[in-house]
Amino acid sequence: MEPGAASRLRPWNWLSPVVGAFLQSSGHQQQHLVDLIWPRLDFRRFQVPLPEPIPSDDPARVPELSGYGALMGEKILSDDIEEIAPLTTPGARR
Repeated sequence: MEPGAASRLRPWNWLSPVVGAFLQSSGHQQQHLVDLIWPRLDFRRFQVPLPEPIPSDDPARVPELSGYGALMGEKILSDDIEEIAPLTTPGARR
């Protein structure tokens, strides 16, 4: 946009870009920001999806959590990282 062009936009022109920015995964935003600010930093994101929430105060689920920890260790050893997804927002239209 040219300088001053944003002041001529209507509120509905901003709606799509703003909503798009907030709908992005916060994890991907973190990855993107770290990569943007510190491009030489070797930042890796390893994730093991849990099929259901596990309460942090349930000691009966410790064996299950240990299994997820082993999966995480395998991902780290095999360098199975989650790629940094590009952040996109639709452009503002007049």
